Amino acid sequence: NIDWDKVIENTGKCSKRLILNNSIEIPENKGIGVYKSNLLYNKVFQNTALKIIENNKCKKDLYHIAVYDKNADFTDFTTRLSMYSSKLTVVTENKEKYMSLCDDILEKTGLCISLLSDFDNAKIKIDMGRNVMSIDTKNQFLNITNGENITVDDIYKKLLPQNVNEYDFYSALYELCGVFSLGECIFENVTVNNEKKLVKDIHFAWHKGKFLI
Repeated sequence: NIDWDKVIENTGKCSKRLILNNSIEIPENKGIGVYKSNLLYNKVFQNTALKIIENNKCKKDLYHIAVYDKNADFTDFTTRLSMYSSKLTVVTENKEKYMSLCDDILEKTGLCISLLSDFDNAKIKIDMGRNVMSIDTKNQFLNITNGENITVDDIYKKLLPQNVNEYDFYSALYELCGVFSLGECIFENVTVNNEKKLVKDIHFAWHKGKFLI
């Protein structure tokens, strides 16, 4: 018994970007839409990938890392990744956009980024198009996907309405309402080779040129 005309009247342009209870069905041809975006998910996945690397980094250990960034949309992430890289490869179709970044990182850190058209034999590979992080342990590949349970502050948890998808809600706060601190969060859980794990429990070590679980 929702008066959708009244909803449109009160929400204006935002009527095309609503966050709704999971049980509510929207009418067709009313100019009503549901807000969906991957922007926050991408950001939190990047933070989580960096956190996993950071949790496993010994004082002197740096990793050969490759990142797939087809359209050069994630140059900021690549910059952050360079802090953990002994060798850094970027697979992209937009090499020109990376030129100035390569020069900047080389000047600041001495690290020379390789711009390629396909993955090389990096030990850690991150596909930003699919949000997949793969770690070659020599014994097996650890494929890390599907981040869940964003670690947000209690002040935002208390705002979450019942029966509303938490990711959609926090994503709207981040992108539409300017709560940019949510872009610093990580996922509490990820899927590792089809098994759900806590991010803090993902451990691997680097010893004499080999990854060990």
